[in-house]
Amino acid sequence: MFKVYDKIKDAFSAFLGALLLLLFAGGSGWMAFIMFQRGSWLIGAIGVIGAVFFSSPLWAGLFITKKEPEPEPVVTKVDWPTDKAALLKLAQTVAGDDAEVMQLVKDSLASPEAFYAARSELEGEYADEYYEMLDTYKDKPDTLRSEGLLVLLEELRVIVRFDWKADLDSFQGMMPRLKRVQRYGLNLFDAPLDEAAYVPRWCEALDKFWKPKHYHTLLIDTQSDEYVVAVAPNRSSSAKTKASAKNQAPKSKTKN
Repeated sequence: MFKVYDKIKDAFSAFLGALLLLLFAGGSGWMAFIMFQRGSWLIGAIGVIGAVFFSSPLWAGLFITKKEPEPEPVVTKVDWPTDKAALLKLAQTVAGDDAEVMQLVKDSLASPEAFYAARSELEGEYADEYYEMLDTYKDKPDTLRSEGLLVLLEELRVIVRFDWKADLDSFQGMMPRLKRVQRYGLNLFDAPLDEAAYVPRWCEALDKFWKPKHYHTLLIDTQSDEYVVAVAPNRSSSAKTKASAKNQAPKSKTKN
């Protein structure tokens, strides 16, 4: 879920801040009222000043024109699936042009426990992660199939995972690792990426910049606070490729 936790935290902080201001303003006003009744004009005046001071942020909002919220980035988003057929379909979207990757994907979906047991024995930075997944999901083959494929696609440089606080340097450093970025010469460094923005906004900028190349970014929602990004062909480009392949199919020979 993209930036959900951040929005909840900001809303809760704003509510607590407003509540504290209201309590301080009310307390100061009540103190001023009591002091005026007792004839303590100086302390009462201080109470009035305190009430005005603490309440000012609350009523000032009535006279301040609120800035229109920035529109959400226009990017393609999909949910990370859990069933076998949907996992295969998503893998074909993000790696259908790589026969080696797709074979590994199919092997992992067919027998996840045996597949990831073998991967955990290989030397590499992901071996321990495969081992931990096997132990965690040993009685949950469907979860192992889904969670394992996420790690496998990351290892195979089909997807890249970013912390929600990732900066532009991290984005520009990790995106070029993706196979499709390298294979199709998808340049990042000449794209107009705003350093003060965030991952979905950078993906939106890349989609426009890569349009002549017929590729776009794909944000995958894994129900966490991370961003998972892949590269997929534009629909029009994909349709043209399929049509071209169909037209070039060999014709059957007819007997004389």
